[in-house]
Amino acid sequence: MSLHHDIESLDPSFQPTCRAFLAAAVSDPTLKRLGYVGAALNETWRELVTQFAYAMRGRLAARPEDDFSSAQWIEKAFIKAGLWQLGDAETKTPVTWTLDSKHIERLAFDAGPSKDGKSVDWNAPAEAWEALHQIGLKLGLRCGADFKGKKDSPHFERP
Repeated sequence: MSLHHDIESLDPSFQPTCRAFLAAAVSDPTLKRLGYVGAALNETWRELVTQFAYAMRGRLAARPEDDFSSAQWIEKAFIKAGLWQLGDAETKTPVTWTLDSKHIERLAFDAGPSKDGKSVDWNAPAEAWEALHQIGLKLGLRCGADFKGKKDSPHFERP
């Protein structure tokens, strides 16, 4: 159990699309102008236990009869799923609203603008995120930036 960010963990039929996305980001003029070298993958395949851990964030309310707070419960779920140590604010912030994710099917990846080609700049300007959105659309991907209600700008999936 862990966070997967390798292309090879995606469905073999979806790997070429992910590679094309990353290649297009490297040559994108908007990203270059903004000082980015392309995009970095944050997550590809997601194990079911990881999806459950994500789904717990922001959803559990502390109950007086519990031996520990909901924050401790969520933190423990993240550790058991092989993920990172959460802070209190993170435990209260929802990151997914579904257990039916294309990540589980190996048909989705999360990516964002990168200045070093390895890590996502989560504070990138909207223009950089929009450049990636346009790349995703050109490749025929369903983009999280277009989700109704809850935007998920780093998310790209096979429709």
